Amino acid sequence: MTTHINKRYSDESLWLLLDDLKFVNALHHIRNGRIPKIGNEIELGILCKLERCVTTIKDVYKREGLPIYYRKAGGRYYKIITKIPTHSSAEGELKVREKYQSLVGAALSSNLFYWFWLIHSDWHNLRSSELEMFPIHSNHFQMKNLIK
Repeated sequence: MTTHINKRYSDESLWLLLDDLKFVNALHHIRNGRIPKIGNEIELGILCKLERCVTTIKDVYKREGLPIYYRKAGGRYYKIITKIPTHSSAEGELKVREKYQSLVGAALSSNLFYWFWLIHSDWHNLRSSELEMFPIHSNHFQMKNLIK
């Protein structure tokens, strides 16, 4: 059983936090040794739908491909995903096949990816493994739509 991340603030009672805990059985959804931090059936349903997709960002990687830059650390509640480097010391890079650069950039800039990252991460750092395991239906897009 798992629950979503629960923050306790100094002016809040620990008992109130404990009384409000909601659990979901997410043990069948462990990926890369990570138990997803979800706390209700709606989140479980979304995760199940994502897991039906067999292709991930890792499947469109290419060593000599075009770059997608991302903020690896900091940023609190936002993650910067761009095709243009910021030259920050906290910037990471992944390379994808040319035709998928915009698709991957858009997918990683979505609210869905941000939620996916929250349930699988430490809430501070964006690791390449979290990018790699994000599902993407890359084979469902026609070439003419990918290069727009």
